[in-house]
Order: sequence, then C-alpha cells, then structure tokens
Amino acid sequence: MIRVIENKLCVLDFDEKTILNSFEPLSRIEEFRKVMDDCIIVREETLIDTENPSNIYCLDDNLNILWFAESPFANDSFPNHIRWDLEFYYIKTGIAYRENKNCFVCSSWHGITANIDYKTGKILNKVLTK
Repeated sequence: MIRVIENKLCVLDFDEKTILNSFEPLSRIEEFRKVMDDCIIVREETLIDTENPSNIYCLDDNLNILWFAESPFANDSFPNHIRWDLEFYYIKTGIAYRENKNCFVCSSWHGITANIDYKTGKILNKVLTK
C-alpha cells in the first residue's frame, strides 16, 4: 500500500501500520498513482525555482526516481490534473480522448496538452490548447 503521510510518499506493510520506505518530495504532492510494477507517477505542485526538469516524475517500487516527464518548453510545468490512462487524438472539430493504458494526458502552464508515456516520460504527442 502506498500513501502520502506528512507529505512523504510512504510504502506501508500489509496491515498499513508500519512504514517500510518513504520518499520526500521537493514540494507538495498533488497526486500520485501506481500504474504498473515499478511505475508510480507523481505530480507535485508547480514551483518556479527548481532544479528538477519537471514536476511530474516516475518512481520505481523502491521509490527511486526513474525519469522526469519531458516538458513542452523550457521552464514549463504541469499544474493541471493528470488524466490517467488516456490519450488525445485529433478530430475535425478539435481533439477528443480515448483510453490508452500506456500513457496519460496533462496540460502545461504554457497551454500545451501532451500525451506522456508511462514507461519513459517522453511526450508522444502535443497540441496547443490554451
């Protein structure tokens, strides 16, 4: 079981009484989800002055950072909620969404909506939506 306790991402034992491992983020954790083995996606609050390349990243089951999500622009971030297991695609009148268990959708501060691969953090497709 994984929970946020005092703003640390914690792996708990089976009875959820003992913390087995923890990860301390740079800022407040806004959301997280374990999407597959060795893939816990975390979105932190947006910070302007940070050395991290993105506020979305992936942790393995031992809470080691595997990757940071690719940003559409330098000094961009993802302040909006993650739309899990979805991808956008183009239709005549704009964009639509469909299920895709390999990626998620999130929109950046500068108005770019991106499909991001769960395994690599790379942008698979992007569009200006602002």
